[in-house]
Amino acid sequence: MTPAGRLLRELAMVERTQAASLFTELGSTGDAAVIRFPGGEVTLQLDGTRGQIVQSLRKRGATVRAPFEGEPDTIPGDPGRHEVWCELLDDLGSSSRHLCHLDPRLTGLEVSRGETTAWILVGNGLRTMVYEVKLDGGEMTAAAAVDIAGAFGEGG
Repeated sequence: MTPAGRLLRELAMVERTQAASLFTELGSTGDAAVIRFPGGEVTLQLDGTRGQIVQSLRKRGATVRAPFEGEPDTIPGDPGRHEVWCELLDDLGSSSRHLCHLDPRLTGLEVSRGETTAWILVGNGLRTMVYEVKLDGGEMTAAAAVDIAGAFGEGG
């Protein structure tokens, strides 16, 4: 797992305990990430922990529940948008090392979400691509980074 991938997993564990989706955009700045939420943004080091994420958000005035501890053991049978978003963040984090499967320079640049869709911006220094994930289709993602790398390799 890459350092950015580990942070995505930590963010997913914070997001899982929220009543509604908190994070709206996650962008990489090299050795740190900028996290946007309604009402503000925070910059986190890639080695940030769940506790540090919550503390940073609270300092910026966000109402945040305590993060999920441990690993989730079940996936809802009929997931809503929030559950799909959480799983997407977790999946992207877990499979982040596979992003460069077809192109060693391919890296994730940004993940953002709207009401019913999430967008993953990736690039290799020569071109970028936006990969779209429907949040309201009732299906969880699996190995999204592999799918993204494949789409990028096909000229997506």
